[in-house]
Amino acid sequence: MRHRGAAPICSDFVIGHVNISGSLDSYGIIPPFFGCVFGCVFSYTHRLASKRIQTIEENNRAKQFSFLFLERSIERRQLGDLSRSIEAMGLWDDFLNWLRSLFFKQEMELSLIGLQNAGKTSLVNVVATGGYSEDMIPTVGFNMRKVTKGNVTIKLWDLGGQPRFRSMWERYCRAVSAIVYVVDAADHENVNISKSELHDLLSKPSLSGIPLLVLGNKIDKPQALSKQALTDQMDLKNITDREVCCFMISCKNSTNIDQVIDWLVKHSKSKS
Repeated sequence: MRHRGAAPICSDFVIGHVNISGSLDSYGIIPPFFGCVFGCVFSYTHRLASKRIQTIEENNRAKQFSFLFLERSIERRQLGDLSRSIEAMGLWDDFLNWLRSLFFKQEMELSLIGLQNAGKTSLVNVVATGGYSEDMIPTVGFNMRKVTKGNVTIKLWDLGGQPRFRSMWERYCRAVSAIVYVVDAADHENVNISKSELHDLLSKPSLSGIPLLVLGNKIDKPQALSKQALTDQMDLKNITDREVCCFMISCKNSTNIDQVIDWLVKHSKSKS
């Protein structure tokens, strides 16, 4: 029973439960309240999602780094194995060469030719004994001498350079390991003749492909040609059917004799 003039306690009062939404909504409180709650929940959820995404990205980066590190490790290991294999092969080759030098002798045969007074016999003596003499008797016909350097035995055919002996050059140049042609670099008048004799010899089919070593001797003399001048005047660049090498030497002073010996030993190994 309601009394006249009494204000209602609540407009949404229902028996059995109380609905406060009506009275609170009348004061404009509900929308801001739920908006604040929703904002907090959304912000919290967004932070959780961001952290989860960041964690996933960090894990992916860690996996990528791990795979990259593993790949690089495998590559380094493979390169290390390869380098060790190459090194082992090199050591094995050195060991085999050492055994060959103990039990096997390498031999090579050379023909030493050139005009008279070029210094062929002097070169043989310097290579064999290291000695030099001004008083050398010109070679008549040919001389044969064996020289041993390490495990290499070199058979040298020292052929006479006088005009009457030049016709036999070809016969003694067949099947040799290399042809050694000695030129007097200080004798300018005979360089052209030396060139003509050399190119005529190399034109023989029986000598095709045999390596050629040209030695410009007597560079101790002031009028001796330079290497470039000798190469040009002997027309060595036009010899293209074989290996051609040129050294400037002095038998008197033993200049560059070691280079000549190294070249000879190298070609003895290439023939073995």
